[in-house]
Amino acid sequence: MHRLTSCLLLAGVLAVASAARSASQPICRPALTLERSAHFDVLNQQRRWTGVVAVDTARCATAAGAFAIEFVRYKENAPESAFTEWFTWTPGHTVVALDVWRDEWVDSNRIVEIAPCPCRE
Repeated sequence: MHRLTSCLLLAGVLAVASAARSASQPICRPALTLERSAHFDVLNQQRRWTGVVAVDTARCATAAGAFAIEFVRYKENAPESAFTEWFTWTPGHTVVALDVWRDEWVDSNRIVEIAPCPCRE
């Protein structure tokens, strides 16, 4: 019984030490800016919203990552609704798109979350 307790205690200490080491490393994120967006005409009962996101990856050591945009969507016969969609960034400019029904319109949008990336040393 004493041996089991010692093993569990050692495992706990190692886990805490590992977490502390991970927490002390800097967290980096690319700088993302939604530069422009547009709606396209209705085609096959749907309308496409597109946006161009400028991506500055000077602090990141990866070539791609995830980010989320929150949208507010209006519909002809329903209340407005907010929802979030995830996309993947790449360095430079990333084009994102969202399809909505012909009676819907994307009114506003904002980048709400950017996944961390390994920092460039």
